[in-house]
Amino acid sequence: MEQYSLNDLERLTGIRSDTIRMWELRHGITSPKRTATNRRWYTGDDLRRLINISILNKTGIKISVISGMTPEVLAEKTAAVASLGTGIDILSDSLIIAMTNLDEAAVNEILLRSVISKGFEKTFSSLVFPFLHKVGVVAYGFCQYWF
Repeated sequence: MEQYSLNDLERLTGIRSDTIRMWELRHGITSPKRTATNRRWYTGDDLRRLINISILNKTGIKISVISGMTPEVLAEKTAAVASLGTGIDILSDSLIIAMTNLDEAAVNEILLRSVISKGFEKTFSSLVFPFLHKVGVVAYGFCQYWF
């Protein structure tokens, strides 16, 4: 089972931890589990939900509207926004969702869409390497030497 701390969610979604806690209180967007020492932890579904919320929120939809959406509607609207978007933030968030779902076809489609719109070099320098740094696979300084 996937298990993420609040800090992991902040790093992967770009949403500040205090914002996540506030959204939990005000809008009930997630229900964190607790460890024996009372520390919050989240599931992969929580991570994917927060990324979807982040994508829609970046397009100008208010959190109060987003929080009222069913999981199916949230996923549908996010997919529609993500399929049209070529911005680095949307591509990066979509890549995280595809990776946590182990969806190879979606990863390939995201990377292909980026290569078509930005070119191969720009895809690696602005999407792939920052993504690998974001998920903690490689140090960002190492990535800068490549391009």
